[in-house]
Amino acid sequence: MLDAARESATTLYVTSQILCEFYSIVTNARRVPNPRSPDDALRAISGLLAFLHVLPIPARTVEGWLDLLRRHPVTGGDVFDLQIVATMQANGIQRIYTFNAEDFKVFPELAVLARKAPPMFLRRRCNVLTSATLPHPAQSAPFAPAHPA
Repeated sequence: MLDAARESATTLYVTSQILCEFYSIVTNARRVPNPRSPDDALRAISGLLAFLHVLPIPARTVEGWLDLLRRHPVTGGDVFDLQIVATMQANGIQRIYTFNAEDFKVFPELAVLARKAPPMFLRRRCNVLTSATLPHPAQSAPFAPAHPA
């Protein structure tokens, strides 16, 4: 999928929240066996931003997030998935590629496409959003973290 993003015909998006979660995980020794240094994590994010686009967070996203909370009351960290969905909806994005598809299946308005799960430390927070049509995950190789072991 990331190879497809490098082609100009495909546009993939992330949110600033997804980038923050990525940074948090890959620099956390409790989450990964070989955490990245802050500089290395920043380089990895900069590399991703060479072909991933960051969705803006319009003011109406907050009202959408509150509506989602009313319809899907969640607790704890699950609230962050609702923020991703609210940002997607505010930008007209309806498709998400994720390793944690179960968290998004409660949203019938979304096309949730699961990727093959990577090692446990990245499974929880790696989402890519798109308005483009890409091959179904079963027809393409999973995207992999850029971190060498």
